[in-house]
Parts: sequence; structure tokens; C-alpha cells
Amino acid sequence: MKNDATLLQAKQLLEILETLDCAQIQRLIASGLLTDLRRCATELDLNRIDRNRVRRALGLYPTLFRVKMGGPEDTDQIVKALNFLECDPRITQENFPLAVGDVLAEDEIEIVDLNLRPDNLEENGFYEREGLDFLKAKSLDRPTYAHAIRFAAQYGKVTTSERKANIMFLHDPWEGTRDQRGRYVLSLCRLADFQGRKFQLVHPESAIHGSYVLAGVRRKR
Repeated sequence: MKNDATLLQAKQLLEILETLDCAQIQRLIASGLLTDLRRCATELDLNRIDRNRVRRALGLYPTLFRVKMGGPEDTDQIVKALNFLECDPRITQENFPLAVGDVLAEDEIEIVDLNLRPDNLEENGFYEREGLDFLKAKSLDRPTYAHAIRFAAQYGKVTTSERKANIMFLHDPWEGTRDQRGRYVLSLCRLADFQGRKFQLVHPESAIHGSYVLAGVRRKR
């Protein structure tokens, strides 16, 4: 039985195409990619398609990562193994404790872009509340600091991005030390040049530069 598209589905389809002009839509149709996607939807199990492999084939950066939420290393060991030239010394097991043990779960971390231009902070920055609302609109959950640290351990050295290298994890902020109070969240820089890779603490209440993308957690079905 053929199902009619709901209003929400129609809205989502329009949002996909709304940034394209007529010529771009015509080129997309002529490319045959939409036909391929339609066949996938009707003939294949979409859950078996590796979106990251498709994105790499199209010359795009991966956006979805499976992160093992456990392991034998604590925060201190992970930071030491990263060996980044810039790693905030406050990212420690004492301040960001990880439970050490068997891998009991695997979460899907999705990297999402607010599509802001990175060259103008005042016009194209965003704030913490806006970022959280954006994740919610994408049906993504707020990450924890454990997601950030485990992601850094598993993908900090192997993923790259030149266009928007900085991933912000808008977890519940850490309140800082007794001598240096504040609200901090973890961010990871993924520049291809290894010397440019960083694991840092940033203030989420300030305007967040448009060069940042956000990490969200896909909800388990």
C-alpha cells in the first residue's frame, strides 16, 4: 500500500531543496543521484548503507561516528596518548572523570553545521541556547563530556576538516577550578596538519564563532 507523505515530510523535502536555485535543482535531477536514492529507499535497507562512505565518495567530510562509550583508559591516559601540542591542562581525570572498564555501549555522534559563515563573528556567531535548540530541532541529544573525550580518543587523530575544523560539545558545562571559576565545554580542532590539532576548553556563554560545528548524539530507537 502506498503511503502519502505527511506535512512534516513535505516540509523536510522543501527544506532540502530551498537553498538551491532552479539551475542547481535541474543539475541534481540530471545527475541521476535522486533516482539512485529513490531506488535505495524502495529496494534496499537504508540502515545498511554507510553514509560516511557515500560522503567520502562525493568528496564530503564524514558526519556520523560510532563512539565506544567505555574502555580501559581514563581521561589522563587519553590526553597523554593524543599528544597534541595544544591540550588544556585542566582536561584531567580529576575534573572530567571517566568510568574505566568494558565497553558497555556504543553511541552515534553526529556532527552538524549551522551553515554560518566563519568570517564574521558578529553576524554569523551563535549562542549556547541557540546551539542546543539546533540540536533539538535535528532530533539529537545533548552530548556529555564523556562523549567528547571518547570521541577525541577514537577519532581525534584520524578525522580532518579544513573548512570548519572545530567541533564543540555542548555538554553540561564544567564549573572550573576553585582558583579559576567559569563555565567550560570541550572542543576539538581537526585541522589536517597534526600540529594544528587541539583539545581545549571554551566558554559556551560567549558568542560562538561560525567556524564551529556541533556534536549531537543520535537518539536510540
